[in-house]
Amino acid sequence: MRPPPATIDEATVLEIADLTHPTATGRTLHVGQDSSGFAALAIARHVDDRGVYKFYCDAIWQAVNDTYHDEVPSAKRQAEFEFGALRWMPAR
Repeated sequence: MRPPPATIDEATVLEIADLTHPTATGRTLHVGQDSSGFAALAIARHVDDRGVYKFYCDAIWQAVNDTYHDEVPSAKRQAEFEFGALRWMPAR
């Protein structure tokens, strides 16, 4: 998988998690997209927004789905509810 871009959908990428090996827990249904099609997660923030987006990305870092959260820890908790323990890395 290539390195993440600095922005996704005009939001600055803060942290990422690779989904190459984690398996979806089945606790969440993603409408319109099977979670097996996700290659990575990115937590990102728009300039004028206090909250963050958790982007579900394909192998070339295009967002195929997203969720909105009030804060980064909330986005991470939801991701780990969906995929189990994840290794989060800061965006470069």
